[in-house]
Amino acid sequence: MAHSDEIKVTAIALFEAARTHTSEAAASARVAQVIAETHKTKITGRTVRRWAKERRNIRPELDKTVQDKKKQLADLFEETALRLLGGVTDDKLKTAYPDRLVKAARDAAETMQLLRGGATSRNVETQRAGSLWDHINSVSKNGNAN
Repeated sequence: MAHSDEIKVTAIALFEAARTHTSEAAASARVAQVIAETHKTKITGRTVRRWAKERRNIRPELDKTVQDKKKQLADLFEETALRLLGGVTDDKLKTAYPDRLVKAARDAAETMQLLRGGATSRNVETQRAGSLWDHINSVSKNGNAN
């Protein structure tokens, strides 16, 4: 099955951000899962790694497109973080789970930093990658589904 350049570029952008805090195999497997869920198509982690290698070695013209996609995704995560932080109201602070909003905003902000090439605590703490992917998944579903 041939995949669109949009799917390839999204997968490469997410993979390049994700592999800064986890192994290539783990990052590519998770990106494949996110793409499968958000774009309703099946790919493997091996395919994601191949696309990333192809971009570097065979199709350097994809570089600008991938960089543009990273910027677009980073902007979506920034918007998500700001919306989540704006959702922490006095009423919500009285509820049982205001910490979830703050944690979600932190994770979105860290994902934004990774996409922009910045350092985050994720670069050091690889054990907490799950929540990062939850946010990649939710933003991809809302902002990048075809």
